[in-house]
Amino acid sequence: MINLTGKTVLFDIDDTLSITSYRWMEYVAVFMSMNGYTQLGGLAHYGFEKSFNIPEKELPNYRAFMNLNFPYDELEVIPGMDRVVRFLIDKGATVKFITNRRKEHLKATRKWLAQKIGIDNPRIYFTSNDTVEELLMKLPRGYLIDNSLKRCAIAKRCGFTPILSNCICIDNIDCSEADKQGMFIVKNAAEIVNFFISEEEENSKVDEIKVGDFVTISNEHLFDKAPWLPKGLMGKALRVIDLYRDPKTNKLLRVSVTCSGIDNPKSKYNCFYISGRFVKKETHNVERVVTKPEMDKLVSDVQKPAHTYFISLNGGKGVKRIVPVTFRGGEKVSNTYDWVYVRSVQGDQEFLVKRNQIFENRVELFDYIAGE
Repeated sequence: MINLTGKTVLFDIDDTLSITSYRWMEYVAVFMSMNGYTQLGGLAHYGFEKSFNIPEKELPNYRAFMNLNFPYDELEVIPGMDRVVRFLIDKGATVKFITNRRKEHLKATRKWLAQKIGIDNPRIYFTSNDTVEELLMKLPRGYLIDNSLKRCAIAKRCGFTPILSNCICIDNIDCSEADKQGMFIVKNAAEIVNFFISEEEENSKVDEIKVGDFVTISNEHLFDKAPWLPKGLMGKALRVIDLYRDPKTNKLLRVSVTCSGIDNPKSKYNCFYISGRFVKKETHNVERVVTKPEMDKLVSDVQKPAHTYFISLNGGKGVKRIVPVTFRGGEKVSNTYDWVYVRSVQGDQEFLVKRNQIFENRVELFDYIAGE
C-alpha cells in the first residue's frame, strides 16, 4: 500500500497543472492584431511575443495588457491532474505549489486551485528561476513536478527528486536534453501516479536487502550529506558486506558496502558507510509496470478520446499536403474561434489556421480543395 506520509510534493501550475501556453498565445495574437504588429517568425510556447515585429519600447504595453487581461482563473486543467493532486494528498503527501506568476495574481491563482483542483487554502510560492534555488534550500526535501528543465535541474541540486512534465510542453527545450540530465519525464497524469507507485515498490525493496546483495546509490543528494564519500560511487554496483536495521521497525538504517575499483584507505575493510535511505537494491531491466487497482481506475478516468482534424498545406506545383492535427492535446475545436493553433499529430509542427480551413475528416477537406 503506497504511503507518502511526511513527504512533500511541489507542483508548478502553468502547463503542469493548467493548460496555459495555448491560451497565452491566443491573447498575445489578439494584442498584436489590435496594434498592427505582424507575425515574422515561427510559433513557440514561450516568448511568443518575439514572433512579432513589436518594437522593444512597446513591450511594457504588451506586458501590461497581458497582466490585466489574461484569465488565470479560467484556465482548463490538464486531464487527470486534479485527480493526481488529490491522490497524493489521500496517500499522505503534503502538496504545495510554485509559480512564476506575479504575486498580484494570488487571488486568481487561489480561486483556480480551489475550483479546478479542489484545494482550499493552498500554499503557493511565487518565484522566478533566479530565486528558486534559495527558496528550495529552505523547504523540506521532496519532489518537484514541473515543465521547466532549468527549475528541475535546480531542484535536483537542492536534494529534491524532479519529475519533468511534458503533458503540454517542456519549457524551451526538447526531451533529448532532459534525457541527458537523467530527468524522469512524464507525458500524462497517469504516468505521475505510476512514478510514485513504482518508487514505493523500489523503496520496499530496500527492506529486502541482505548481506551479499548489490545496491546502487539512489540520490545524488547523498554527497551533500556526506561530502567525504567519493562521487565515483554514483552509478556503481556496491556490494553489501554489513547492514544495520532498526530493531523495532526492521527499517534499514545503514549499509556497509565495497566498490570494485574504489578504495577507502581509512577503512580496515575497505568499505563505505551509507544511509539506508540513499540506496536501492540492484535489479536488472526493472520495468515501471502499474498493477495497483487505484492506478487502473486513474487510467480509465484520464484517458479520453482525442479529436483529430485535417488541414492542407501548399506543396507547390499543384500539390497539396494533408496534415493530421490536434487542438490542445486532443480537445474538440469550438466553432467560435476565428483562428486556431493546432499541432501536427507527430507533435513536431504547429500551425495558426482559420477555423473554416480545419476539417474533421479527409473527405470534407478534399471537397474543399476541389472547390477552390
